[in-house]
Amino acid sequence: MASPGTEISDSSTSSNYYGDKLLDIIDSHCICILNTGLPTRVTGPSEGASAPDLSLCSPDLASTLDWHPLTSSYGSDHFPLVITFPSQKPIKTTRSPCFKYRLNNAVWELFNQRVEQKTSTYPEEGSQISAEILSQVLIETADKSFCTKTKFRSQIPSPPWWDHECTAAIKARKQAEKNYCEDMSEENFKLYLESAHSAKKLFKKKKYDGWQSFCASISPDVSQ
Repeated sequence: MASPGTEISDSSTSSNYYGDKLLDIIDSHCICILNTGLPTRVTGPSEGASAPDLSLCSPDLASTLDWHPLTSSYGSDHFPLVITFPSQKPIKTTRSPCFKYRLNNAVWELFNQRVEQKTSTYPEEGSQISAEILSQVLIETADKSFCTKTKFRSQIPSPPWWDHECTAAIKARKQAEKNYCEDMSEENFKLYLESAHSAKKLFKKKKYDGWQSFCASISPDVSQ
Protein backbone atom coordinates (compact mmCIF):
# COMPACT_ATOMS: atom_id res chain seq x y z
CA MET A 1 0.00 0.00 0.00
CA ALA A 2 1.13 3.53 -0.62
CA SER A 3 -0.32 6.97 -0.09
CA PRO A 4 1.97 9.24 -2.07
CA GLY A 5 0.12 12.48 -1.36
CA THR A 6 -0.78 12.92 -5.00
CA GLU A 7 -3.45 11.04 -6.86
CA ILE A 8 -2.84 8.55 -9.62
CA SER A 9 -6.00 6.95 -10.88
CA ASP A 10 -7.99 6.37 -14.02
CA SER A 11 -10.35 9.18 -13.03
CA SER A 12 -7.66 11.73 -12.14
CA THR A 13 -7.55 14.78 -14.40
CA SER A 14 -4.59 16.53 -12.79
CA SER A 15 -0.96 15.74 -12.11
CA ASN A 16 2.11 17.35 -10.57
CA TYR A 17 5.84 16.87 -10.23
CA TYR A 18 5.64 14.23 -7.49
CA GLY A 19 2.96 12.27 -9.29
CA ASP A 20 5.02 12.21 -12.48
CA LYS A 21 8.12 11.09 -10.58
CA LEU A 22 6.18 8.30 -8.91
CA LEU A 23 4.85 7.11 -12.25
CA ASP A 24 8.38 7.07 -13.65
CA ILE A 25 9.56 4.92 -10.73
CA ILE A 26 6.64 2.53 -11.15
CA ASP A 27 7.29 2.18 -14.88
CA SER A 28 11.04 1.74 -14.50
CA HIS A 29 10.61 -1.09 -11.98
CA CYS A 30 7.74 -2.79 -13.84
CA ILE A 31 5.36 -2.35 -10.93
CA CYS A 32 1.62 -2.74 -11.44
CA ILE A 33 -1.09 -0.60 -9.85
CA LEU A 34 -4.11 -2.59 -8.69
CA ASN A 35 -6.39 0.44 -8.32
CA THR A 36 -9.37 0.45 -10.66
CA GLY A 37 -10.20 4.14 -10.37
CA LEU A 38 -12.70 3.76 -7.54
CA PRO A 39 -12.35 6.36 -4.78
CA THR A 40 -10.37 5.42 -1.69
CA ARG A 41 -10.99 8.58 0.35
CA VAL A 42 -14.13 10.25 1.68
CA THR A 43 -14.43 13.68 0.09
CA GLY A 44 -16.76 16.63 0.26
CA PRO A 45 -19.40 17.34 -2.40
CA SER A 46 -17.22 19.90 -4.20
CA GLU A 47 -14.01 17.83 -4.17
CA GLY A 48 -15.03 14.98 -6.44
CA ALA A 49 -13.72 11.41 -6.34
CA SER A 50 -10.31 10.91 -4.76
CA ALA A 51 -7.99 7.90 -4.84
CA PRO A 52 -4.69 8.80 -3.13
CA ASP A 53 -4.12 5.28 -1.76
CA LEU A 54 -2.27 3.06 -4.21
CA SER A 55 -1.91 -0.71 -4.08
CA LEU A 56 1.21 -1.93 -5.88
CA CYS A 57 2.38 -5.42 -6.81
CA SER A 58 4.63 -7.30 -9.19
CA PRO A 59 3.42 -8.24 -12.70
CA ASP A 60 3.30 -11.92 -11.72
CA LEU A 61 0.58 -11.21 -9.16
CA ALA A 62 -1.36 -8.47 -10.92
CA SER A 63 -3.55 -10.80 -12.97
CA THR A 64 -4.46 -13.01 -10.00
CA LEU A 65 -5.26 -10.41 -7.34
CA ASP A 66 -8.67 -8.85 -6.83
CA TRP A 67 -8.78 -5.28 -5.51
CA HIS A 68 -11.73 -3.27 -4.23
CA PRO A 69 -12.46 -0.68 -1.52
CA LEU A 70 -15.16 -1.34 1.06
CA THR A 71 -18.33 0.72 0.83
CA SER A 72 -18.06 1.89 4.46
CA SER A 73 -15.20 3.97 5.85
CA TYR A 74 -15.94 2.87 9.45
CA GLY A 75 -15.51 6.42 10.68
CA SER A 76 -12.21 7.08 8.89
CA ASP A 77 -11.60 9.49 6.01
CA HIS A 78 -10.28 6.61 3.89
CA PHE A 79 -12.07 3.48 2.72
CA PRO A 80 -10.47 0.16 3.73
CA LEU A 81 -8.95 -1.64 0.75
CA VAL A 82 -9.42 -5.37 0.31
CA ILE A 83 -7.00 -7.43 -1.77
CA THR A 84 -7.84 -11.09 -2.20
CA PHE A 85 -5.64 -13.83 -3.55
CA PRO A 86 -7.32 -16.97 -4.92
CA SER A 87 -6.03 -20.06 -3.21
CA GLN A 88 -6.82 -23.73 -3.29
CA LYS A 89 -9.06 -25.21 -0.65
CA PRO A 90 -7.03 -26.37 2.35
CA ILE A 91 -6.50 -30.07 2.66
CA LYS A 92 -8.73 -31.52 5.35
CA THR A 93 -6.73 -33.09 8.12
CA THR A 94 -7.95 -35.06 11.09
CA ARG A 95 -7.26 -33.53 14.47
CA SER A 96 -7.44 -34.95 17.92
CA PRO A 97 -10.66 -33.87 19.63
CA CYS A 98 -10.29 -30.95 22.02
CA PHE A 99 -11.10 -31.45 25.68
CA LYS A 100 -14.63 -30.43 26.51
CA TYR A 101 -13.99 -29.78 30.19
CA ARG A 102 -11.83 -27.48 32.28
CA LEU A 103 -9.69 -29.83 34.37
CA ASN A 104 -7.32 -27.36 36.05
CA ASN A 105 -9.33 -27.32 39.29
CA ALA A 106 -11.10 -30.64 38.90
CA VAL A 107 -12.10 -32.50 42.07
CA TRP A 108 -11.29 -36.06 41.06
CA GLU A 109 -12.33 -37.62 44.36
CA LEU A 110 -15.86 -36.31 43.91
CA PHE A 111 -15.86 -37.56 40.32
CA ASN A 112 -14.78 -41.05 41.42
CA GLN A 113 -17.46 -41.17 44.10
CA ARG A 114 -20.17 -40.20 41.64
CA VAL A 115 -18.98 -42.78 39.11
CA GLU A 116 -19.03 -45.55 41.72
CA GLN A 117 -22.44 -44.47 42.94
CA LYS A 118 -23.78 -44.35 39.38
CA THR A 119 -22.38 -47.70 38.29
CA SER A 120 -23.83 -49.46 41.31
CA THR A 121 -27.35 -48.75 40.04
CA TYR A 122 -26.82 -50.34 36.60
CA PRO A 123 -27.39 -54.05 35.99
CA GLU A 124 -24.27 -56.04 35.22
CA GLU A 125 -23.85 -58.31 32.22
CA GLY A 126 -22.00 -61.29 33.60
CA SER A 127 -19.37 -59.97 35.97
CA GLN A 128 -18.62 -56.65 34.24
CA ILE A 129 -20.51 -53.53 33.15
CA SER A 130 -20.74 -53.16 29.38
CA ALA A 131 -18.52 -50.58 27.68
CA GLU A 132 -21.57 -48.70 26.40
CA ILE A 133 -23.02 -48.28 29.89
CA LEU A 134 -19.65 -47.30 31.36
CA SER A 135 -19.13 -44.69 28.65
CA GLN A 136 -22.56 -43.21 29.34
CA VAL A 137 -21.86 -43.10 33.07
CA LEU A 138 -18.53 -41.32 32.61
CA ILE A 139 -19.99 -38.69 30.28
CA GLU A 140 -23.00 -37.95 32.49
CA THR A 141 -20.83 -37.74 35.60
CA ALA A 142 -18.27 -35.51 33.90
CA ASP A 143 -21.02 -33.12 32.78
CA LYS A 144 -22.11 -32.74 36.41
CA SER A 145 -18.62 -32.65 37.95
CA PHE A 146 -16.54 -30.46 35.63
CA CYS A 147 -16.98 -27.01 34.15
CA THR A 148 -17.24 -27.01 30.37
CA LYS A 149 -15.15 -24.78 28.15
CA THR A 150 -16.71 -21.81 26.42
CA LYS A 151 -17.65 -22.56 22.84
CA PHE A 152 -15.55 -20.90 20.18
CA ARG A 153 -17.17 -17.94 18.49
CA SER A 154 -16.11 -16.91 15.02
CA GLN A 155 -17.09 -13.29 15.59
CA ILE A 156 -14.81 -10.91 17.43
CA PRO A 157 -16.29 -10.33 20.89
CA SER A 158 -17.34 -6.81 21.82
CA PRO A 159 -15.26 -4.95 24.44
CA PRO A 160 -16.64 -4.85 28.00
CA TRP A 161 -17.70 -1.21 27.70
CA TRP A 162 -19.78 -1.78 24.56
CA ASP A 163 -23.54 -1.33 24.98
CA HIS A 164 -26.70 -0.60 22.99
CA GLU A 165 -25.77 3.08 22.67
CA CYS A 166 -22.56 2.14 20.85
CA THR A 167 -24.46 -0.17 18.51
CA ALA A 168 -26.99 2.58 17.78
CA ALA A 169 -24.17 5.07 17.09
CA ILE A 170 -22.55 2.69 14.59
CA LYS A 171 -25.88 2.12 12.87
CA ALA A 172 -26.55 5.86 12.63
CA ARG A 173 -23.06 6.54 11.25
CA LYS A 174 -23.41 3.84 8.59
CA GLN A 175 -26.80 5.15 7.53
CA ALA A 176 -25.51 8.73 7.32
CA GLU A 177 -22.57 7.61 5.20
CA LYS A 178 -24.87 5.59 2.95
CA ASN A 179 -27.15 8.59 2.48
CA TYR A 180 -24.18 10.75 1.54
CA CYS A 181 -22.84 8.20 -0.97
CA GLU A 182 -26.25 8.08 -2.64
CA ASP A 183 -26.68 11.86 -2.66
CA MET A 184 -23.42 13.81 -2.23
CA SER A 185 -25.03 17.04 -1.08
CA GLU A 186 -23.66 19.55 1.40
CA GLU A 187 -26.44 18.73 3.85
CA ASN A 188 -25.82 14.97 3.75
CA PHE A 189 -22.08 15.51 4.08
CA LYS A 190 -22.62 17.69 7.15
CA LEU A 191 -24.93 15.09 8.69
CA TYR A 192 -22.37 12.37 8.06
CA LEU A 193 -19.56 14.36 9.70
CA GLU A 194 -21.76 15.09 12.70
CA SER A 195 -22.70 11.42 13.04
CA ALA A 196 -19.08 10.29 12.76
CA HIS A 197 -17.95 12.88 15.32
CA SER A 198 -20.73 11.91 17.74
CA ALA A 199 -19.85 8.22 17.47
CA LYS A 200 -16.15 8.90 18.06
CA LYS A 201 -16.92 11.07 21.08
CA LEU A 202 -19.28 8.43 22.50
CA PHE A 203 -16.73 5.61 22.12
CA LYS A 204 -14.07 7.67 23.87
CA LYS A 205 -16.40 8.32 26.81
CA LYS A 206 -17.50 4.68 27.02
CA LYS A 207 -13.88 3.51 27.05
CA TYR A 208 -13.01 5.96 29.82
CA ASP A 209 -16.06 5.06 31.93
CA GLY A 210 -15.40 1.35 31.42
CA TRP A 211 -11.79 1.70 32.54
CA GLN A 212 -12.83 3.73 35.58
CA SER A 213 -15.39 1.08 36.51
CA PHE A 214 -12.82 -1.69 36.12
CA CYS A 215 -10.25 0.10 38.29
CA ALA A 216 -12.88 0.75 40.96
CA SER A 217 -13.72 -2.97 41.07
CA ILE A 218 -10.12 -3.97 41.80
CA SER A 219 -9.25 -4.67 45.43
CA PRO A 220 -6.48 -6.57 47.27
CA ASP A 221 -8.91 -9.47 47.66
CA VAL A 222 -9.27 -9.96 43.90
CA SER A 223 -7.25 -13.00 42.83
CA GLN A 224 -4.85 -12.52 39.94
